[in-house]
Amino acid sequence: FVNGYAGCSTGQQWDAMTYRVFDRKLPLFNVSMPMLWGNKPDAGYLRGEEWTEVSRYVEGQLRELVEFLEHRTGRPFDWDALSESISYIKRASELRLEGMELCKQAPTPATYWDWVASIAPINFLPGNQDLVDYFAGVKTEIEQRIADGVGAVANERYRVYFDGIMNWNKLGFLTRKFAEYDVAVVAGRYTHESFWQEPQLIDVDNPLLGMAQHYLLCPLNHGLKNLQELLLRRLDEYAIDGIAFHSTRTCRAMTNPQAMLARAAEAERGVKSFFFEGDVADASFYNDELFDSRLEAMLEAIDVQRMKSAV
Repeated sequence: FVNGYAGCSTGQQWDAMTYRVFDRKLPLFNVSMPMLWGNKPDAGYLRGEEWTEVSRYVEGQLRELVEFLEHRTGRPFDWDALSESISYIKRASELRLEGMELCKQAPTPATYWDWVASIAPINFLPGNQDLVDYFAGVKTEIEQRIADGVGAVANERYRVYFDGIMNWNKLGFLTRKFAEYDVAVVAGRYTHESFWQEPQLIDVDNPLLGMAQHYLLCPLNHGLKNLQELLLRRLDEYAIDGIAFHSTRTCRAMTNPQAMLARAAEAERGVKSFFFEGDVADASFYNDELFDSRLEAMLEAIDVQRMKSAV
């Protein structure tokens, strides 16, 4: 087993339980992923002494992992195969980001929910041409929608950012629900701040450092300073009117900073927000009446802001 979770203790527990299922007879290699606290004066997203030191620390562990694999298999590690795989991942990531860039325009041609549906390929498909072809197709489809004047939401009146891991049991339901209120959910922390989202960090000829850095950039692994920086950037880039905070019951690592992020968004950008409870697996935590009332309250507050601005 290779265990390497950034900011997610649940994942470590899964592996520990699986390890016991196999009577602890299989070897376990743990890659430690330090939290990016961002407390030092020079700290920030992708910058500062902490970022450099922690990146090198995890890179060193990946080199130790290579030695571990060579020892267990009795074979030399295939660096050429890794470089080839990473080259496909890098290109697919670039295409993915280019597609996201196109969605900054209004009305948006694709929504957060479309990017949710595209998580599996970037996360699980092997690094090969199929992965590149998939995201090339996604980008082409978005470009065609723009050319045809087709928006993702029939009558886009509000642009919303989604913070929190999705409640997978309600994806289609929430997609339709937001659209009924003329809301385009255009971006989110889980989709836009993870899954090889900084391809410029990848050196295909020396891939371990870029790999280490992407593992560290898990959206659960940042201190509040970095999270606020990222959120405010997205609010500006996507012209966000409001934020939907999904308070996931079984992922407190994601929900812990949400109240502080909501305060920062309103204080720094005047962006309203609402909270609703749910879960990544258990649909019983979701309450439709509460969701409707809170979403409606936020949209009314946005309307009031717009009327005041128009005076």
